Amino acid sequence: MKALISRKYLDNFEMKELSKAVFDLFDDYNFICSLVRDHMIEKTNCRDYAKNKSNSSSEELKSLLKRESYIKYLKEFEKKLKT
Repeated sequence: MKALISRKYLDNFEMKELSKAVFDLFDDYNFICSLVRDHMIEKTNCRDYAKNKSNSSSEELKSLLKRESYIKYLKEFEKKLKT
């Protein structure tokens, strides 16, 4: 893409910082995606926890909430990529 834009326009932007930020976002996305896919179960949610709360601990609830936040992050990221 850089080759298609003239140098005078590129000088107005901090392309190294911008490209690093984009790479960091995709690194985070790929890490969370692999974490959810390989180590977490997407089907588990807080409603299931509420049904079985007598057998669960607060650490399990924290884990479920973290899983849901990761899944929400992935869905939002993918939605932004499509638009």
